[in-house]
Amino acid sequence: MLALAMLGGTVAQAQDSAAARSRAAELSRAWAAIGTADFARAQQVAAALLRGNPADHAAIAVNVAAIVGAGQPVDALNAYEQWLLRSRHEDVFLLLPIGTGTLASIASGTDLGLAVEALSKLAAFDPDAARAVLAARADPGADFDGVRASLGDESAVTRLTEALAAPTSREKLLALRHSAGVAKLPPAAVTPLLSDPAPPVRAAAIETLARVQGNAAADSLRPLLDDPDLFVQATAAVALGRLSDPRALGMLTRMLSSDIGDNVAMAAPVLKERGVDVSAATEKILADPNPLTRLSAVPLLSDASRAQSVLSQAASDSNPVVRARAAQFMTTALNDLPAIRRLLRDSNAEVRLGAADSLLHLSSGR
Repeated sequence: MLALAMLGGTVAQAQDSAAARSRAAELSRAWAAIGTADFARAQQVAAALLRGNPADHAAIAVNVAAIVGAGQPVDALNAYEQWLLRSRHEDVFLLLPIGTGTLASIASGTDLGLAVEALSKLAAFDPDAARAVLAARADPGADFDGVRASLGDESAVTRLTEALAAPTSREKLLALRHSAGVAKLPPAAVTPLLSDPAPPVRAAAIETLARVQGNAAADSLRPLLDDPDLFVQATAAVALGRLSDPRALGMLTRMLSSDIGDNVAMAAPVLKERGVDVSAATEKILADPNPLTRLSAVPLLSDASRAQSVLSQAASDSNPVVRARAAQFMTTALNDLPAIRRLLRDSNAEVRLGAADSLLHLSSGR
């Protein structure tokens, strides 16, 4: 007991030494500089601390935050990886600002579609940052109404609802896509789209109505099981299968035996949720020639090393669409932080977006 007491006293003295107090004061000055947007000063202080101890966790945390604050997420990633060489300790929470900074950078870019998607994902994790990026854009038009609605803007919800009654199917489909994630969308505004002449609109309306209405959507969705378009039928079967509709579950069971990998990939997750053995179907998906289809097998695999192999292969694919999809799957215990860090440097913004989103999911536990 005496030895433990003496050890505790030694630790306390070390923590309260002149050097420890000086370091704490420097860290405080660095964070204060970030608070006043003096990112250059914060980086100078952090750099000095890291010169003294290149593995200093507190110093790299403030350094990453300062570099991201200056709008340079890739430079922040460089600093993190230099620290990683010294510490040999991967830390997803230190990477969190790099993920948000990457999304903010894409959300500020010229590609409107990617900007909306990045801003939507940023809003889910850091609403204040999303509001700041939105306010800074020179073109915050109707395309951003879905983001505004998710941030609590009731007038944006009203505009989205009105857009669902647009004169063309194309406009209606855009409105459905913009409203993805908006919880307060009135079901009565979505239901008429189930009979739209365009199959993509009907399919999107099925997913939207099931999301906003839950079990209450079942009666409206059942007629779509007989839709003339096979994809619309399958979309309705997935939505109703999750609502335990017997006929839909029967259709999904038949889809599981299909020779078309995408059909199997749609049915298998729903049936697995209900305790059905989908191992044979998973092998069928993995044998599909389309790498995007093969990726859909990752959540179905119980063998973590095999799932990791599928992800790693896709993350190195020459097609950026495949790399982006692989990045989106790196949100579970199967994650590979080195691969995510590599994808954060990808030349394709969509790939970086997927990697950043996965990183935020990993760090938040969502």
